[in-house]
Amino acid sequence: AGHPEGHPNISDNDLDEAIKFFNDAYVDANTDLKLDINLKRETLAKEIIGYVTLNFDRISMKDCEDLLDKANKLSQSVLNDVNILKGKLFFKRATLLHESNLLDDALEHYQFALSYNSDLGVAVNSRLMLLANNILENSKEYQANNEYILAIESLNKAIEIIPELSDRLSPTIKEFKNIIDELNNLKTREAIS
Repeated sequence: AGHPEGHPNISDNDLDEAIKFFNDAYVDANTDLKLDINLKRETLAKEIIGYVTLNFDRISMKDCEDLLDKANKLSQSVLNDVNILKGKLFFKRATLLHESNLLDDALEHYQFALSYNSDLGVAVNSRLMLLANNILENSKEYQANNEYILAIESLNKAIEIIPELSDRLSPTIKEFKNIIDELNNLKTREAIS
C-alpha cells in the first residue's frame, strides 16, 4: 500500500522494485554508473529514514520495521539512523508488552532496544526497575497460591534484571526451595505408606 505525507514513492512494492532495479543495474554498470547508482540508493534510503522519523507514531510497528530493513538494504550509509530508530521501535514494543503484563517478552524487547541504541540506557533502566517490581509482585501472588516454583522463577528473573537484589532475595529463594523439598518429602512418605 502507498503511504501518504507526500512520499508517493515510499510504498512496499515500489521499494522492492527499486531495490531490485538498482541491484540488477549495478551488476553490469561501469565505475561511473556504479557511483551514480550508489548515490541514488543512498538518497532513497535517506528519504525512507526521513519518512519513518516523521511518521514514527503514525505507521504500524511492522511497517516501520519493514521500511527500516529496506533502507538498510539500499545503503549502508544509513545504518546508524536505522539502529537508532530500531532501538526506539523495540522500546515502543517492549512498553506495550510490559503494559500487557507479558513481562518476559517485555524484558527481551527492552534488551533488544538497548542493543540497537545505547542512548536509550536511562529510559530502558527506569522501565526495567518498574519491570522488576512487577515481577516481584507476581512472585507474591505465586507465593500466596503456594506456587513456589513459579515464585522462585520470578525472583530469579528480578535478580537477572537488577543483580543488586540478589542479597535481599536469596534467603526467600532458599526458603521456597526448602518448602518445595518438604512438600516432595511429604508426598514421597504418603506414597510409601
